[in-house]
Amino acid sequence: MGLHYTSYDYTFKRLRQTGNASDVDIWAAPGSGKRIYITAITVTGDTAGTITVTDGADAAGTRLWDLYNVANGGINEVFPVEIPLRLSDNTALKLTTTGGGNYKVVVRGFEA
Repeated sequence: MGLHYTSYDYTFKRLRQTGNASDVDIWAAPGSGKRIYITAITVTGDTAGTITVTDGADAAGTRLWDLYNVANGGINEVFPVEIPLRLSDNTALKLTTTGGGNYKVVVRGFEA
């Protein structure tokens, strides 16, 4: 039958991060047999550096988004997703940053 996206409880997950981060959970792993489905994500930062959003630990093949801040920061990226982006089974959505500063991530989606 497939997934009927309107039948799931949508939720928002928010993370505020100050300074560098390495594999910090934005959305914790949902448990065995479940996945996170992303329908939108907003990322902001205020200093030069890199923001990486990953499906599980930051490694080759897990990176969903790599964003590069300019010297004065001010990045504000919004990614609406028409077809929900499905993460790996029982895997957290994570954030890794460089350059210090302040970052905020807001994710909309559901678990199934």
